[in-house]
Amino acid sequence: STLEALAHRVWREKGHANVVASLDARMDEVYVGTYRFEQNGASACLVPDFVGAPEAVEPPDADDWVGAGPGWAACNGALVQRLGDRLVEYYATLLPHALDIILVAERVFKEGREKPVDEELPAYLRDKVALTEKERSGN
Repeated sequence: STLEALAHRVWREKGHANVVASLDARMDEVYVGTYRFEQNGASACLVPDFVGAPEAVEPPDADDWVGAGPGWAACNGALVQRLGDRLVEYYATLLPHALDIILVAERVFKEGREKPVDEELPAYLRDKVALTEKERSGN
């Protein structure tokens, strides 16, 4: 998950264990992933990755969370308004890094959770991004 890679970067670079990663999904929506990291870098996705209006994001279970990613600045800061009281701080300019994708994949491999290459597929939170001409015209 791109959101997990972003959360991992916060854990790796900033040392925060509780991370709410968010990317701008456009169309007044955000992508959000809520992750908790252990000292060894193992993570748990506490809520399934989500795409939708910032107002629909469920607040994390405690007040010691860090936000990361451009989703925090999207939608006029609506996610900050929704979850701000649960945050220690947030890094709105931080983006996922390829190193973190590799490190997450390495951990998955070491834990024996990998799949054969031909079974790995992208997971899209939003399958539909473009409207057809008919949908745009409302017919």
